Amino acid sequence: MEDQEDHGLVVQTLLVVLVAEELVVNLVEQQQVQQQLLTQVAVVAVVYKVLLQVQEDQE
Repeated sequence: MEDQEDHGLVVQTLLVVLVAEELVVNLVEQQQVQQQLLTQVAVVAVVYKVLLQVQEDQE
């Protein structure tokens, strides 16, 4: 009976570890996506500023 309890505990522990690992992976992926979005926003802002400057220079 004790073996079954130990086995159950091992399975539960493995599941917890797997879920935790999945959460960490998701967090890392989210941070990478956020970083990409921030980079894209920054690029768009710079391009917009340059276009405004060009427009002002033409006027």
